[in-house]
Amino acid sequence: LGKYDLVFTMAVLEHLHIDSEWVFSETARRAKRYLITIEGEKKILSKLHISRNYKNIFERLGLQQVYEKHLNQDEGLNTNFYARVFLRNHC
Repeated sequence: LGKYDLVFTMAVLEHLHIDSEWVFSETARRAKRYLITIEGEKKILSKLHISRNYKNIFERLGLQQVYEKHLNQDEGLNTNFYARVFLRNHC
């Protein structure tokens, strides 16, 4: 209902149907300061995953990406996953 200093998603947004992409703008709106995403972004062989570039999505919604890491099995995830940190500038 409100706004939060930090919003975090992990392996959730990649499952949203294209008819539910309004969730991205709502997520960005609720992040007062930071948004952290850990999501699969590359095309994989599953109807349950939609490949998206979350950097492009959230920067278009007014957040600035300040960190990106392409994850791998050393972090316990497959190579489809990226960790991203976005910052809302209050200028």
